[in-house]
Amino acid sequence: MSTLTFPLSNYPTGTTPFGPITLTQGLNGCEIRIARCTTATPTIWTTVSQRLTISLDVSYDNGATYQINQFSFIQTGGIRTGRAGEIPEDIVRFNVSPQVPTHCKGFIQIAGGSIRTSLTLTTF
Repeated sequence: MSTLTFPLSNYPTGTTPFGPITLTQGLNGCEIRIARCTTATPTIWTTVSQRLTISLDVSYDNGATYQINQFSFIQTGGIRTGRAGEIPEDIVRFNVSPQVPTHCKGFIQIAGGSIRTSLTLTTF
């Protein structure tokens, strides 16, 4: 299992690349968790005009080539609610099969103003 963490901080508008990350053999997928605004955490990712995009490129040949934008996620800020009340974090989970990638890299893009949040990408 590999974990990439962006700790709770202010992230400016723009694009932040990450990776490449060598993935473990037997990888089943990835999970991304992103802190959201709630009444208990009112300074985190506060408004709907703030947009966060995550894009992952994957390699199946030990990093020699990458398939661009194999997995992506786009979300806006502000308080979101679900059946159980406010949603404290977005959770994106995806499986990789039948072919398992050997490496991944990507970027986090922020638009509409800087965002205070944290993000964790974990492979499983």
